[in-house]
Amino acid sequence: MTTLLPPDISLKALLKLAGPIFVANVAIIGSGTIDTIMAGQLGKNHLAAIAVSIAATISVVMGLAGILQSLSPIAGHHYGARNYRAVGEELEQNFWLGGFLCLFGVPLLMYTDLWISLGKVEGEVARMAAEFLFFTALALPACLFARTFISVNAALSRPRITMWVSLVMLALKVPLNGIFMYGWLGFPAMGGSGAGVSFCILNYLAFLCYLAIWKRDAFYRTMHAERIFGPRWALMKEQLHVGIPIGLSTFFEVSSFTLMAIFVARFGSEAVSAHQIVANITSLCYMLPLSIGIASSAGKAWIHSAGKTKNAAQMWGNLPAQDDFLESMAEAAKSVADHCGEKILYINVMNNLSVDCDCDAHPEDPKMGDIGILASTDPVALDKACVDLVYASPDPGKVHLIERMESRHGIHTLEHGEAIGLGSQQYELVELE
Repeated sequence: MTTLLPPDISLKALLKLAGPIFVANVAIIGSGTIDTIMAGQLGKNHLAAIAVSIAATISVVMGLAGILQSLSPIAGHHYGARNYRAVGEELEQNFWLGGFLCLFGVPLLMYTDLWISLGKVEGEVARMAAEFLFFTALALPACLFARTFISVNAALSRPRITMWVSLVMLALKVPLNGIFMYGWLGFPAMGGSGAGVSFCILNYLAFLCYLAIWKRDAFYRTMHAERIFGPRWALMKEQLHVGIPIGLSTFFEVSSFTLMAIFVARFGSEAVSAHQIVANITSLCYMLPLSIGIASSAGKAWIHSAGKTKNAAQMWGNLPAQDDFLESMAEAAKSVADHCGEKILYINVMNNLSVDCDCDAHPEDPKMGDIGILASTDPVALDKACVDLVYASPDPGKVHLIERMESRHGIHTLEHGEAIGLGSQQYELVELE
């Protein structure tokens, strides 16, 4: 039996994990905020052009970058297995994948008539938006290649690198915007579209910073590939298999918010300018819970390793005995239940039952049909009822779930949960028609 030490839930511990990620995310969002503030000094037309352009750029960039994010779990798996050279080989293939994605993304951003027609903007706003999008299209390769390094650093628990690079780029944003938007140092004043030029320059600078760190930092030396490989379709296929769902979910989540600016633009420059200001404030507020969520990977590593490590990259090399893992899950659940007290209602939805967890990148197809929806204030009783319903079901597909539960000793999670006071395996099933 294993017993996890109580998690450190102090503000200091939380800031230590989430702080670097929060700063990096704020630095990224801060670039758009600086564009908004500096364009606002020039007038509503400049701000409207930036609002439309940023909406189009973020929708395309974040969707494609989400696909490349597949490198993070793959690299983390190789690193945890101490297969360091494979990390570099996967990184190379992620570069190739990013290059192929540019064949789609660059023309889409270059097709400025599409975005201008969607926003129904015209005149100076349309001209500046088209120029801004031209430069963001040129920046797309660097933007995606930088994302490859960001994914690797996330997998290797080195978020501070992303934080510092992002902060440096943010510090350079104001002077570069001043040069190209306001005409500092004798350069022609481009107005709102000048922010696109600085966006392009900063993305290439960020990419070069990440590349230099990868090449020169001794930490990465064992991960460098032996040579430069061409496209290896099997590796890229695996990255696409993991990355396409991430990219699609990211696109729909982000675009449902960002594309609103394009449609608001139809109401005029004043409306879209106001929307852009609110959007920046909202984005900054969103970064804190997002950063905390990303930082929770340390807690997941602590649970999966049964208290051996909080480093997600080292988790796969520190897997515990099966029963220790099951007990750590029960103890993690109890820590949440103890914190929230009686303010939790537990709900299990038993439909399209698969033998795999929904966190599995390659889950098995459902083996059983729907059974029903169960609810309780006792999580142990609830899960025990679900187990019993599987055993009692006439569905022939139940043999697959029973085999998986018994071969993995799944019932031990409930036994340990009951032993530590999380709940009871005794229950009464009440059916509601």
